[in-house]
Amino acid sequence: MPLNAGTRLGPYEILAPLGAGGMGEVYRARDTRLDRVVAIKVLPADFATDASARVRLDREARVISQLNHPQICTLHDIGQAEGHDFLVLEYLEGETLFDRLGKGALPIAQVLTFAIQIADALGKAHRAGITHRDLKPANVMLTKSGAKLLDFGLAKKAAPAASLGATALATREAPLTEHGTILGTFQYMAPEQLEGQEADARTDIFAFGALLYEMATGKRAFEGKTRTSLIAAIVGSAPPPLSKVQPLSPPALEHVVEKCLAKDPDDRWQSAHDIAEELRWISQAGSQAGVAAPLSIRRKTRETLAWAVAAIAVIGLAATGFLLTRGTAETHAYSLIVPRADSGYMFSGAAQVSPDGKQLCFMAATGENKPPQIFVRTVDSFAVRALDGTENANYCQWGLDNHSIVFSVAGKSLKIVDVLGGPTRAIFEGDDVGFGGYAMNRDGVVLIGSALGGIRRTSSKGGALQTITTPDKSRHEEWQSFPVFLPDGKHFLFISFLRDPAMRDQPHYLYAGALDSKDIRFLGEIPSQVQYVDPGYLLFVRDGTLLAARFDAAALEMRGDPQPIADGVLYFKPTGGAEVSASTNGVVTYRAPFGGQSLAWVDRSGRRSGTVGPVGDFGGFRFLPGGSEIVAEVSDLKIGTPDIWLFGLKRDTATRVTFAPGYESNPVLTPDGRTLFYASDALGVPDIFMKRMGSAEDDRPFIVEPGEQYPMDVSPDGKFLVYVTSDFKSGTQGDLYVIALDGRSKATPFVRTPFDERDARFSPDGKTLAYYSNESGEGQVYVKPFPGPGPARQISTKGGGTPRWSPDGRQLYFNRTKQLYVVDANSPEAEPRLLFDSDRRFYNFEVAPDGQRFLMNMIDEAATQTPTRVIVNWPELLKKADKR
Repeated sequence: MPLNAGTRLGPYEILAPLGAGGMGEVYRARDTRLDRVVAIKVLPADFATDASARVRLDREARVISQLNHPQICTLHDIGQAEGHDFLVLEYLEGETLFDRLGKGALPIAQVLTFAIQIADALGKAHRAGITHRDLKPANVMLTKSGAKLLDFGLAKKAAPAASLGATALATREAPLTEHGTILGTFQYMAPEQLEGQEADARTDIFAFGALLYEMATGKRAFEGKTRTSLIAAIVGSAPPPLSKVQPLSPPALEHVVEKCLAKDPDDRWQSAHDIAEELRWISQAGSQAGVAAPLSIRRKTRETLAWAVAAIAVIGLAATGFLLTRGTAETHAYSLIVPRADSGYMFSGAAQVSPDGKQLCFMAATGENKPPQIFVRTVDSFAVRALDGTENANYCQWGLDNHSIVFSVAGKSLKIVDVLGGPTRAIFEGDDVGFGGYAMNRDGVVLIGSALGGIRRTSSKGGALQTITTPDKSRHEEWQSFPVFLPDGKHFLFISFLRDPAMRDQPHYLYAGALDSKDIRFLGEIPSQVQYVDPGYLLFVRDGTLLAARFDAAALEMRGDPQPIADGVLYFKPTGGAEVSASTNGVVTYRAPFGGQSLAWVDRSGRRSGTVGPVGDFGGFRFLPGGSEIVAEVSDLKIGTPDIWLFGLKRDTATRVTFAPGYESNPVLTPDGRTLFYASDALGVPDIFMKRMGSAEDDRPFIVEPGEQYPMDVSPDGKFLVYVTSDFKSGTQGDLYVIALDGRSKATPFVRTPFDERDARFSPDGKTLAYYSNESGEGQVYVKPFPGPGPARQISTKGGGTPRWSPDGRQLYFNRTKQLYVVDANSPEAEPRLLFDSDRRFYNFEVAPDGQRFLMNMIDEAATQTPTRVIVNWPELLKKADKR
């Protein structure tokens, strides 16, 4: 019978039952001599005469007495009274890991913390020559002081492993997850234990791996509805990868678990101490999408300041996992790596740090066909949560209150969400709210930058936009963007984009404004947007280097020379945009530049065979007549401005074709290859320019109209140019227009709807135009007779874009992310069929003149998912530099 409250076992008074296991009942008791609460473990009455049970209890006492470790439950006494054998143990307040796992997986930060403590405890036991042999969640107690390892009743020094039958008696079998399944020592036993072989420290390491897997995923590593099927799973199969079950787990942690669960003991980690050290590294330094060593970089010159770099744990949703350690004398930089290519997550933009440096928000899509949404996390935890109602967000920014996030959706609406709870609210519905950035002070005043005009103002509660600054056209200013509030919440900074034909290198102008005044103050030229940081710095980017300059927020003056903080920062020189975010107290995040890709040759089966051109960020491209050269749009990987280049396909040649400082894109050639049309923002916004190939004469504007214009294609007879035009001021999306190249008539609309039409291509006979439209609610490919009349006909049925004709005009190709489809162009009822499914995305492709190959700018997802880096206490860098 269970012991009743008040029962005395020698000097110990039973207070209440705590729980019962297969081989022991545990009670809360009071040591009447020392007046302290203890835990009493008593053999149940039906085991009181069982010699093996008494041996186990005695063994547990002797083992624990040899282990003095903060993560191992302390033995106070051993005794026998009133016919009961018992142990007196440290009383632990908390819950067992078994009970905690009943609520689901643990946050990754807790997984690492508890796992390190358990591994340390195992390491202590193993160094003493003791193997636990029954490590499982029920034998781990979670307390305020951390994890405590319990129940060394099966532990043994250099002794043969218990037989299968004896081990099965060690723990009562109970339902696993549903009726008919089993739970017990089997669940965490290593293959060699099941085979009756000698157990050693590596046996515990296998059980530890199973424990670690369950902590991270909330699911057991091995399942079975019968004892036989469970044993078969342990001996012959591997659990699903950690990253598949729990995408937020660091890949380095997955590596630790997989090595723990190796079937052959020789292939496992050989000591718990090594595991603990590996887990500490993951927690404190981390890994770059796998296993990588921390990297320390020492300062050699004033321009490359010293800072310790450590690769941080990747947690499945990219840019989400790191722990920040703050110091007064040390500055630490951490890499926050995006997910591995097989994780299914796509990252968008750098993580934005809250003004108090405690939280991050970032945008990510959880699958190829899912919209991005906003996720948040604190900097001292691995736990990440999505914010409902933030789907299709394309930028997020913290308010100065540290709990509101302002974000835009598709550049047409501005919304706000509170991380403390509550529904997402719309602030403003309209265009031009996604490009120029925004800021919100503590009073809920929201400033919105523009891609078309000045800084606007509204309230976090909603309302019309009020323009409070206007670009100075006399100084060639086009728009004003990236507002930043100063600490008083009244004054703000912003930059003005300009396009001055007389200036080769287009700078940006930095201004200061105030909410209670229409006056603005010119502060000087600046290469990028700025971030204000206490105790008086402006951060900005020049040629990929993050710089800090002293700034007096009261006097609105920059003072002294800027000092470098970090290199390799992603920014876009023409617009001034920089992937940088800073708190007011010394935390800064920034994103590294994108990796590039080369154009790849792909056959009709999807097999790649060689590349064209240098590594770069390729946009549109076209074959020249004869197919021996291509003209292509390639962006500078450092500053992100595209130019048009000519690349040889037979010989490795590269010739730059355009030289303006801004954007030149969308190259289109006449059929004879003598005239090039392209889009350029040399006049402020993209218009269509023309160039005589091989001629020394200047490029000249061809179509200059309100809004933006991009050339699409020239008809096979060389008489017509089809182009897309859009005007955000009037709310016009992409419309297709056609203009005669002889200059005798004005442009006329060919497809003009409330929807977005683009990517138009003439058929080889010039009688049909294929194009993309989202008229159906999803992007699809359409064809329409040219010049008409005749209705448009939808070609794709499940989404598609980038229509391209075969050289003979009999087939029409289009893509869907990683898939290339083909349809019989001469059969109106023909269904598209999948030509091949690629392992990489391709946003643009061209059919080779022979019709047998394709040239594709396949996107390496790993290259585009560049890391967000985090620097803590960066002002210490400047202090150290000043001392030198």
